[in-house]
Amino acid sequence: MSTIIEQAGAVTFRPKSGSFEILLIKSKKTPRKWVFPKGHIEPGESAAVAAKRELMEEAGVTGTILEEISKVRFSYNDKDHRVAYFLTRYEASNADGEPGREPTWVNYSDALKMITIPQMREVLESAVCLLKSAQSEFFSAGRDCI
Repeated sequence: MSTIIEQAGAVTFRPKSGSFEILLIKSKKTPRKWVFPKGHIEPGESAAVAAKRELMEEAGVTGTILEEISKVRFSYNDKDHRVAYFLTRYEASNADGEPGREPTWVNYSDALKMITIPQMREVLESAVCLLKSAQSEFFSAGRDCI
């Protein structure tokens, strides 16, 4: 049995013109791919705290964790990873983030086009369903959630 590398990520939104925008950054390993800020959970750190820290380190953004969206498992370089993604409400941009990450705010439709990793698209769709049920004022129209 292999060791699972525990990570946490933030799916961050902010209100915009009766709807919302989602924060994406460029992948460090594959800069042509757009992803959510995420990274390793440090010893003694909760997944939610790690998600907030990674959001600040990678995108220069602070946010409030609302709830866990889902856990995603994948293998990369012969290692198993488990990422807990959290729905996060934008608070402020406090720094530039990591060089080359290019934090970008986009609407839901554009985010679906920009995210090419199927599991991350599922995380986005789950986040939007949670956001729609919890924060209906941010939606003028949106995808139906099951």
